[in-house]
Amino acid sequence: MHGFLIDLDGVVYDGDRVIPGAADAIAFLNQHHLPHLFVTNTSSVPARVVWQKLRFLGIEVPLRSILTPMIAARQWIRANGREPVAAFVPRPTLADFEGLNLLPPDVEVGARAIVIGDLGDQWDYRKLNRAFRLLDNAGEQGCLIALGMTRFCKAEDGRLRLDVAPFVKALEHSSYIEPTVMGKPAADFFQQAADSLSMPMSELIMIGDDIYSDIHGAQRCGMRGLLVKTGKFREQDINSDVRPDAILRSIADLPQWIRQQPWSEGLHEKPFVSKVLDAAF
Repeated sequence: MHGFLIDLDGVVYDGDRVIPGAADAIAFLNQHHLPHLFVTNTSSVPARVVWQKLRFLGIEVPLRSILTPMIAARQWIRANGREPVAAFVPRPTLADFEGLNLLPPDVEVGARAIVIGDLGDQWDYRKLNRAFRLLDNAGEQGCLIALGMTRFCKAEDGRLRLDVAPFVKALEHSSYIEPTVMGKPAADFFQQAADSLSMPMSELIMIGDDIYSDIHGAQRCGMRGLLVKTGKFREQDINSDVRPDAILRSIADLPQWIRQQPWSEGLHEKPFVSKVLDAAF
């Protein structure tokens, strides 16, 4: 049995447009009882909005089958007693931090966790400097949490823009604090996904459009990585130092790829429902 970790933006959908064949590919996984989990570095919107977007695009999945950095961070903060929290994320995304002790947006002292997400155009010097001051004032009691380490992403206008990693790196460099990463390509994030499916990482296959965060991150953890030529894929990715286990034109080619694998014989044809993260919602 093999399972799949599936990126969303650029793999299942591109902006507000579903990738042709994505719904059929996901239906194939369900029909053949192949475990799968959607793993995204999206921190600009809460998990429920991601779920609603999939439904709007005609893809029905359980809310609990979506793992985001915000959900992973909330669990880690609670488990490690890292409150109060200063969260640098869009206001709607704070819904995924419900129940945590959040600092007001103008406070520069008192945080034990400084969480950096995708603020996009909302980033400015004042916000970045506030995050630095929070880290500096926290000293050894503070921690820097990165909601993924994606370097860039595709903007709504189709052009590339900076994602979370450049801002985290600026804070790491200035504060001398190494970030705790909640998202791809962190091994702990992949391990959480594997634990959620009750499968070893050696039996999981990551499907993504990011040669580094998706493919390289997965391969470093012992998984296989399938690169799709959609989303932010660029032709130079093929010539990078990372070698995907396979390259697909899009996720629409996934069923055909699966049928070509030796382990695909005798696949079950009954629905698979993820049991992941029931407590998170």
